Amino acid sequence: MKKQIFTMITMLSVYAASAQTPGTLDTTFGDSGKVHVDLGGTSYGLSMTVQNDEKIVMCGALINQNLPSFGVMRFDPDGQLDNSFGTNGIAFNTYPNSIYSGRKVLIQSDGKILVIGMRFQDMQPDVMSIARYNTDGSVDISFGTDGTANCIFGDNYNEVRSAALQPDGKIILAGISYNFDNGGFVARFNPDGSIDNSFSGDGILVVESDVFSEINDVIIQPDGKIVAVGMSDVSGQSGNSNGSDIMLIRLNNDGSMDNSFDNDGKVVTEVPGNSLAANSVALQVDGKIVIAGNRFLSGQAEFLSARYNMDGSIDNSFGINGMKIFSFSNWYSTTHSIAVQPGGDILIGGTTDIANGFGKFALVCLTPSGDFNLAFDGDGIVETQFTSTSDTTSASIYSVHVLPNGKVLAGGFAKQENVFGFALARYHTGNFLGNLENENQYQSFPVKLFPNPSRDIINVEFQLATMSEVTIQIADLTGRVFQQQMYNGMASEGHNLQSINLPSSLSSGIYVLTLRTKDGLSSIQFIKN
Repeated sequence: MKKQIFTMITMLSVYAASAQTPGTLDTTFGDSGKVHVDLGGTSYGLSMTVQNDEKIVMCGALINQNLPSFGVMRFDPDGQLDNSFGTNGIAFNTYPNSIYSGRKVLIQSDGKILVIGMRFQDMQPDVMSIARYNTDGSVDISFGTDGTANCIFGDNYNEVRSAALQPDGKIILAGISYNFDNGGFVARFNPDGSIDNSFSGDGILVVESDVFSEINDVIIQPDGKIVAVGMSDVSGQSGNSNGSDIMLIRLNNDGSMDNSFDNDGKVVTEVPGNSLAANSVALQVDGKIVIAGNRFLSGQAEFLSARYNMDGSIDNSFGINGMKIFSFSNWYSTTHSIAVQPGGDILIGGTTDIANGFGKFALVCLTPSGDFNLAFDGDGIVETQFTSTSDTTSASIYSVHVLPNGKVLAGGFAKQENVFGFALARYHTGNFLGNLENENQYQSFPVKLFPNPSRDIINVEFQLATMSEVTIQIADLTGRVFQQQMYNGMASEGHNLQSINLPSSLSSGIYVLTLRTKDGLSSIQFIKN
């Protein structure tokens, strides 16, 4: 009876969360829905993620009292700094004679924290760095050299733009290097921080481009393939006089180009007369790829989103000819992050209205078809400012995360009282998770599971039209994969039943179970108690 009461309270909490107006700030978080951390200097939050216990981890750049350092912060779920982490919730390393920028924060399966970025040094090559912290914020000296692994490619400028973590603990870095004909790159490191020479022959793959390319974001598919997005500068070619096109590449796990992706592993999307770039990428449950980026036209930057099929072709069922491009009433708006909600709605985070030095958090919600979700604050767009309109300010979202309760967390930086600091905001979305036992957002064939909620073991029933191998995957609402396994033998035509032991490391929350077969893909949500 106690268990049933607890489950009912949990579900009522979900109902209560969904009853709030979508797009409004969650006033139970931080200070009326917002958090701003003033460190007495200048600091920029550039990446944010959420642990299984819903604590929030952010990294970025700290310039405090003219002492550049790389910083990582951890917050409790309510937005307060976690005093059990580092010193009053903050941990950082100082690098003399250099400026450090932490560009991506990742959580390992054991809870340790990776911060990936680079150091800018006068008259020396720029250093790509990976630092690892223990769960209490102390430096993990077993990693690399005294907790940091450094790598230099060539003699010129290198910049890490993004990173991703493979299930085997290997670390993918992506960005741009001026050492390889000004090309975007993808590199892989071993779990101990050493370069992985089994990847592309020497640990790094440089994207071939006619003039110039860059990689801005990277993710790993459930099958282990690597998707990276950015831009390819083809100035003066193919009728694109303004310069750049959207670029996507997909790599096999060994770093070779995946020729099943648009025949050569590379997709370039052009809109004649426009300059385009992809800044972030996410996967839908059905395997389609969605990107957020910008169109630059007549001195103005506009939001852009596009969707691609699994083979690299553009998905013309999304927006207009596979794209959604929209502008605000201001001069310059940029995107930095994208996330997909369980129901398929797409969230894009960035900044708007930065003409004259005034900027706001911008969060856009699109329907699965690429239209504005008008239930989200009335027009699909929410702008959040961190100071009064009379002050010159700046604020930008760099990360968007869908929480297990359906709320959305945005992280980045904001200028408040003339101080740049790490910033967070949490929003209601109205993303009602419904009857989880029966909900199936993407269904190629019938599937259900029981018991739901579950603690240790979950049973999956499904019907197939033909005999097939079956891959079973468990992921959280952000797409982070916790378990992947094959069905015991070939699944038969007709009814099939499989019992699955849930990972002991799986914390309480809402997860997505996905089955992939010759018949297609089906997914269903469940609660882990």
